Amino acid sequence: MADGMHQVKLNLSVDQVFRFIRDMNNWAPLVPGYQDHVMVNDQESIWKIHGDLGVIERTVSLQVTITEWAEPTNVHFQVTTLNGTCTGEGYFKAKPITDSETEMTGFLRMQVSGIKGALVNPVLKTLLPKAGRDFTEAVAYKMQNARLVAK
Repeated sequence: MADGMHQVKLNLSVDQVFRFIRDMNNWAPLVPGYQDHVMVNDQESIWKIHGDLGVIERTVSLQVTITEWAEPTNVHFQVTTLNGTCTGEGYFKAKPITDSETEMTGFLRMQVSGIKGALVNPVLKTLLPKAGRDFTEAVAYKMQNARLVAK
Protein backbone atom coordinates (compact mmCIF):
# COMPACT_ATOMS: atom_id res chain seq x y z
CA MET A 1 0.00 0.00 0.00
CA ALA A 2 1.10 3.53 -0.73
CA ASP A 3 0.42 6.36 1.67
CA GLY A 4 1.01 10.02 2.18
CA MET A 5 0.73 12.14 5.31
CA HIS A 6 1.27 15.84 5.81
CA GLN A 7 0.84 18.22 8.75
CA VAL A 8 0.18 21.95 8.72
CA LYS A 9 -0.22 24.54 11.45
CA LEU A 10 -3.23 26.80 11.09
CA ASN A 11 -4.11 30.08 12.73
CA LEU A 12 -7.59 28.74 13.40
CA SER A 13 -9.28 27.11 16.35
CA VAL A 14 -9.96 23.38 16.25
CA ASP A 15 -13.70 24.20 15.96
CA GLN A 16 -13.07 26.38 12.91
CA VAL A 17 -11.06 23.60 11.29
CA PHE A 18 -13.81 21.05 11.91
CA ARG A 19 -16.49 23.44 10.63
CA PHE A 20 -14.70 23.43 7.28
CA ILE A 21 -13.82 19.71 7.13
CA ARG A 22 -17.27 18.43 8.08
CA ASP A 23 -18.58 19.38 4.61
CA MET A 24 -17.01 17.35 1.78
CA ASN A 25 -18.07 20.05 -0.68
CA ASN A 26 -15.37 22.25 0.85
CA TRP A 27 -12.47 19.88 0.22
CA ALA A 28 -13.44 17.52 -2.64
CA PRO A 29 -12.56 20.14 -5.32
CA LEU A 30 -9.07 20.48 -3.83
CA VAL A 31 -8.01 16.89 -4.62
CA PRO A 32 -5.27 16.79 -7.29
CA GLY A 33 -6.88 15.84 -10.62
CA TYR A 34 -10.38 16.78 -9.43
CA GLN A 35 -12.99 17.07 -12.18
CA ASP A 36 -16.36 16.78 -10.44
CA HIS A 37 -18.22 15.30 -7.50
CA VAL A 38 -21.80 14.47 -6.58
CA MET A 39 -23.04 14.19 -3.02
CA VAL A 40 -25.10 11.04 -2.42
CA ASN A 41 -25.80 12.04 1.19
CA ASP A 42 -23.90 13.74 4.05
CA GLN A 43 -21.48 10.82 4.31
CA GLU A 44 -21.16 9.54 0.74
CA SER A 45 -20.10 11.12 -2.52
CA ILE A 46 -18.85 10.10 -5.95
CA TRP A 47 -15.75 11.93 -7.17
CA LYS A 48 -14.46 12.06 -10.73
CA ILE A 49 -10.64 12.32 -10.70
CA HIS A 50 -8.18 12.40 -13.59
CA GLY A 51 -4.93 10.68 -12.74
CA ASP A 52 -1.67 10.52 -14.64
CA LEU A 53 0.62 7.88 -13.16
CA GLY A 54 3.08 7.92 -16.04
CA VAL A 55 2.37 4.36 -17.15
CA ILE A 56 -1.40 4.85 -16.90
CA GLU A 57 -3.50 7.94 -17.48
CA ARG A 58 -7.23 7.79 -16.95
CA THR A 59 -10.26 9.34 -15.35
CA VAL A 60 -11.78 7.31 -12.52
CA SER A 61 -14.87 7.57 -10.38
CA LEU A 62 -14.30 7.12 -6.66
CA GLN A 63 -16.83 6.52 -3.94
CA VAL A 64 -15.79 8.44 -0.85
CA THR A 65 -17.55 7.41 2.36
CA ILE A 66 -17.12 9.09 5.72
CA THR A 67 -16.66 6.31 8.26
CA GLU A 68 -16.22 8.46 11.37
CA TRP A 69 -17.05 12.00 12.43
CA ALA A 70 -15.42 12.63 15.80
CA GLU A 71 -16.13 16.31 16.34
CA PRO A 72 -14.06 18.41 16.59
CA THR A 73 -10.87 16.47 15.91
CA ASN A 74 -11.25 13.57 13.44
CA VAL A 75 -12.84 12.78 10.09
CA HIS A 76 -12.07 9.33 8.65
CA PHE A 77 -13.09 8.17 5.19
CA GLN A 78 -12.81 5.23 2.80
CA VAL A 79 -12.15 5.52 -0.93
CA THR A 80 -13.04 2.88 -3.51
CA THR A 81 -13.19 2.94 -7.29
CA LEU A 82 -16.63 1.97 -8.50
CA ASN A 83 -15.21 -1.24 -9.99
CA GLY A 84 -13.42 -2.06 -6.71
CA THR A 85 -9.89 -2.34 -8.15
CA CYS A 86 -8.55 0.56 -6.11
CA THR A 87 -9.23 0.95 -2.41
CA GLY A 88 -8.00 3.25 0.26
CA GLU A 89 -8.63 5.20 3.38
CA GLY A 90 -7.76 8.57 4.79
CA TYR A 91 -8.39 11.09 7.50
CA PHE A 92 -8.09 14.63 8.68
CA LYS A 93 -7.06 15.07 12.31
CA ALA A 94 -7.06 18.37 14.12
CA LYS A 95 -5.00 18.86 17.26
CA PRO A 96 -5.41 22.11 19.18
CA ILE A 97 -2.14 23.89 19.92
CA THR A 98 -3.76 26.94 21.53
CA ASP A 99 -7.29 28.35 21.45
CA SER A 100 -6.51 29.96 18.08
CA GLU A 101 -3.95 27.54 16.58
CA THR A 102 -4.44 24.01 15.33
CA GLU A 103 -2.20 21.36 13.83
CA MET A 104 -4.04 19.53 11.05
CA THR A 105 -2.86 16.21 9.65
CA GLY A 106 -4.05 14.88 6.31
CA PHE A 107 -3.49 11.20 5.52
CA LEU A 108 -4.30 9.02 2.51
CA ARG A 109 -3.50 5.35 1.81
CA MET A 110 -4.31 3.66 -1.52
CA GLN A 111 -3.79 0.28 -3.16
CA VAL A 112 -4.61 -1.05 -6.61
CA SER A 113 -5.42 -4.75 -6.92
CA GLY A 114 -5.24 -7.12 -9.89
CA ILE A 115 -2.81 -7.10 -12.78
CA LYS A 116 -2.57 -3.31 -12.92
CA GLY A 117 -1.61 -3.23 -9.26
CA ALA A 118 1.84 -4.61 -10.04
CA LEU A 119 2.47 -1.62 -12.32
CA VAL A 120 0.58 1.08 -10.46
CA ASN A 121 1.39 0.45 -6.77
CA PRO A 122 5.14 1.23 -7.08
CA VAL A 123 4.26 4.48 -8.88
CA LEU A 124 1.68 5.31 -6.19
CA LYS A 125 4.37 4.91 -3.52
CA THR A 126 6.31 7.68 -5.24
CA LEU A 127 3.40 9.99 -6.10
CA LEU A 128 1.06 9.68 -3.12
CA PRO A 129 3.27 11.51 -0.59
CA LYS A 130 3.42 14.57 -2.88
CA ALA A 131 -0.28 14.37 -3.73
CA GLY A 132 -1.11 14.09 -0.01
CA ARG A 133 1.07 17.11 0.77
CA ASP A 134 -0.43 19.16 -2.07
CA PHE A 135 -3.97 18.23 -1.03
CA THR A 136 -3.42 19.01 2.65
CA GLU A 137 -1.76 22.34 1.77
CA ALA A 138 -4.65 23.23 -0.56
CA VAL A 139 -7.20 22.42 2.16
CA ALA A 140 -5.22 24.49 4.67
CA TYR A 141 -5.00 27.46 2.29
CA LYS A 142 -8.69 27.33 1.45
CA MET A 143 -9.60 26.91 5.11
CA GLN A 144 -7.52 29.90 6.16
CA ASN A 145 -9.35 32.02 3.56
CA ALA A 146 -12.88 30.62 3.87
CA ARG A 147 -15.78 32.56 5.28
CA LEU A 148 -17.00 29.36 6.97
CA VAL A 149 -14.27 29.58 9.55
CA ALA A 150 -14.43 33.34 10.05
CA LYS A 151 -14.29 34.35 13.69
